[in-house]
Amino acid sequence: MAWTRIGINSLVNRRIVSSRFIHRSCSHSTLYPQIPLTQPLPDVDRPKYALTSVHKYEHQVTQLANGIKVITKPCFGQVSYIGVIVDAGSRYELPYPKGISHLFSKLAFQASRKFRNKEDFIDQLDKFGVTAQCEMHRDCGIYSISGFSHGVPNMLEAIADNVLYPDFSPGNVEQQKIAMQSELQYIVMMAESELILTEMIHKAAFGECNIGFSKLADETSSSQIDIPSLKRYHETLYSPNRTVVGGVGVDHQEFVKLVQKNFVDDAPDWFKASAKPVEDPAKYIGSSVILNLPKAPASPTMTEAMMPELSHAAFGLQGVSYSDPEFFSLAVLSILMGGGGSFSAGGPGKGMYSRIYRTVLCNYHWMYHCICLQHSYDDNGLFTIYASANPEQMEQLAEVVMTSICNMRNGFDKDEVSRAKRQLQSILLMNLESKQVLLEDLCRQTLSLPSYTPTQELCDKIERVTEKSLLKLVDRLLSSKLSVAAYGNLKHFPSHEQMQEAMMNNGRIKSQTRYSFYK
Repeated sequence: MAWTRIGINSLVNRRIVSSRFIHRSCSHSTLYPQIPLTQPLPDVDRPKYALTSVHKYEHQVTQLANGIKVITKPCFGQVSYIGVIVDAGSRYELPYPKGISHLFSKLAFQASRKFRNKEDFIDQLDKFGVTAQCEMHRDCGIYSISGFSHGVPNMLEAIADNVLYPDFSPGNVEQQKIAMQSELQYIVMMAESELILTEMIHKAAFGECNIGFSKLADETSSSQIDIPSLKRYHETLYSPNRTVVGGVGVDHQEFVKLVQKNFVDDAPDWFKASAKPVEDPAKYIGSSVILNLPKAPASPTMTEAMMPELSHAAFGLQGVSYSDPEFFSLAVLSILMGGGGSFSAGGPGKGMYSRIYRTVLCNYHWMYHCICLQHSYDDNGLFTIYASANPEQMEQLAEVVMTSICNMRNGFDKDEVSRAKRQLQSILLMNLESKQVLLEDLCRQTLSLPSYTPTQELCDKIERVTEKSLLKLVDRLLSSKLSVAAYGNLKHFPSHEQMQEAMMNNGRIKSQTRYSFYK
């Protein structure tokens, strides 16, 4: 199909060309030749397109003589992210006072060998626009700094000094204990239900050991943390063979030289390879942790009219480790189940077409929150659904959630599986656009897996998930014992034995006081 082209010379002196003129010219004029869109215009230079870059942004890994692994990935921009990940965390706290990992996160980027205090740290690195943070998880500790690329040598020197030479003086330790207590009080005051339930459901699923240990301290345990235990924890877990140093937006060879200088040449005498601490693999037990309160705490920013009294519960089944072949099936299943709050301003991208939204939140107005999440570790995992409702509705809440879990046996629609895979791939790619997330991904994979898996390969593994593989995974999940955690006014919440029995009855609770919610 050909369209009439408008002669360029005739329009040189016309600054504004009306749509009526163009229409008239195209429809009736025979002064211009009929030129198909597949052919270039005469007397017009061909456009010059930008050349595709031949530079590949691929990761590089180097292992130093003392066992430290260094991984980097080039990235466009003037800002670099560097970090250190250590195989530490609350799962290793069995021979130490509980909450010691939490205190280590507070000691980070404070006083150290080269910095008098936090203010001195900021003064020396502020010219590079740095942002520093430390997060202690159940299975690792992550120290990271971002700043202008020309400040990478100073940034790495600072992070190495904080990792290897933290200040364990009595004054600094007591000051950080106060900061830790303030954080705990803030969590309770703000009633962060998801964070509180996460700690409770891990304890219910794995007991008080290994990954069942809370990553948060408490008022009683913090007083037991002393300087000798801090030094022993530090020198045992912070060893070269348990450490990965990563960088995003840095030159690999130059970065390796900097790591050699700061983590090998300038390292303390105790920093040497050591055997992995003796620990048993995480064992799933499936129990309940219940905190019955006269009234669930509410955020002080919410008045009673804005947010009514709520009780909260989490339901868990044994998941898979991140090295398990079914890990990607579990990730797709979590997205497919989805969920969220009772209201979300957004469309399909916000999970409005997930199963929990369609079958739970859209059907039960009293359900304020319901979401599916997964937690995976080196040797085990947890598949959970969190939910919140009025205290009077807690028995119905338990029945609705357990029925949703049991209904996974009935299979999955091809479209919802495809939608979940697209959404998971989208979330993965979007998150990896953040240099901070990319840094954590590089370091975590290098620490825990035999080799780093590139993004394209991750997307391909997600794509290979099928309805059949999801059903196989569901059978595996439902073969485990139910774990339950709940807090708030739980007068109407069923017992763990009732809920365990309900899982054998498609989620229906046999109540002595009322008919089933589904009858």
